[in-house]
Amino acid sequence: MRVYTAHLPRHTIVCGLPLFHIYGVIIQGISAFSMGCQIVLLTPAGFRSQEGMKHFWHHIARFKVRGFSTVPTVLMALSQIPVGDADISSLTNINSGAAPLSPAFEHNFEKQFNVAIANGYGMTETTALISRAPAWQPPGSVGMRLPYSQIRIVHRNKSKVAHECALGESGAILVKGPQVFPGYKDVRDNSTAWIEDGWFNTGDLGYLDGDGYLFLSGRAKDLIIRGGHNIDPAVIEEALQSHPCVASAVAVGQPDAYAGELPAVFVVLRPGAHCSIEDLHIYCEQHILERAAIPRRIEIIASLPLTAVGKIFKPALRQRITESTLREVLAEHTIEGTVTGSLDKQRGLVMQIAITSRSQQEAAKRLLAPYALTIDLV
Repeated sequence: MRVYTAHLPRHTIVCGLPLFHIYGVIIQGISAFSMGCQIVLLTPAGFRSQEGMKHFWHHIARFKVRGFSTVPTVLMALSQIPVGDADISSLTNINSGAAPLSPAFEHNFEKQFNVAIANGYGMTETTALISRAPAWQPPGSVGMRLPYSQIRIVHRNKSKVAHECALGESGAILVKGPQVFPGYKDVRDNSTAWIEDGWFNTGDLGYLDGDGYLFLSGRAKDLIIRGGHNIDPAVIEEALQSHPCVASAVAVGQPDAYAGELPAVFVVLRPGAHCSIEDLHIYCEQHILERAAIPRRIEIIASLPLTAVGKIFKPALRQRITESTLREVLAEHTIEGTVTGSLDKQRGLVMQIAITSRSQQEAAKRLLAPYALTIDLV
């Protein structure tokens, strides 16, 4: 990080990220100190402090902050807080990570506050970062590889590389470099973590362009990311599958304008069993200890979509919940239109939305801007 930012002058950043999290302790902590930055801690509660957030722009002006790192939900909250008479002209850059950021919202935020947002990509296993933005990055990109590290896009067959992906072709993201950890403590977790000669399998899907910029196109590991909080679907699925009426349960992320994703679950009941959605919600509250993982939405369906070899096909369920969510959002604001999703090999899940009335297209565009989805609006 010091090499990557050697051209920048020493400056002040504000840190509101939790220091027990890799993003806070490394990016806004050790890394920032190594670059000679002055760090202002935004109260012990950080971005979760209502008082701290209420006066956020005042802090930017007071300490002449040049930049900070955050997550999309915080940017959503900041977009609703007026700058007032605070002079925030010192603020030039914001780094966003931990969860996808809607390109449309990013553009609007940059215009509203006259600041550039850079998107990066990383995980705890890579000491925070895999890629980050240089001075400029293409829309939708998560930047370029870190110095001394490498990124490969491949199609794999278990722990072997089946073939290297061409530029623009989506595949599994592998990474190698000095920032990559040596492995998990439980050897069973390492069985799918490493692909040939020490390449770490991130569990994410993406592609590279001709200039070396990385684009994410999906998650192979199925995590639900709620405001930067990683939720393992198995926590929800295992709890519900212990219910006497439930034959199977599959949890996916439901798009949300504020949190990015909220946990939702599709349930198939046992033959002859009768159970209400309300009963299942109560059961989840009693049996899921991780409060953020309690599903916001439960749908009872007749059967789950399967692949040709009989595996549950989660992309179809994500498409279904995304279509339902966007239809409900449009209906709530009395905007008429059709919503259909499709799975694109390069772009991942793409939502096609056709607005019936031309006069409502701008309203629909503003309404859908906060969603971190690939949307083709016509």
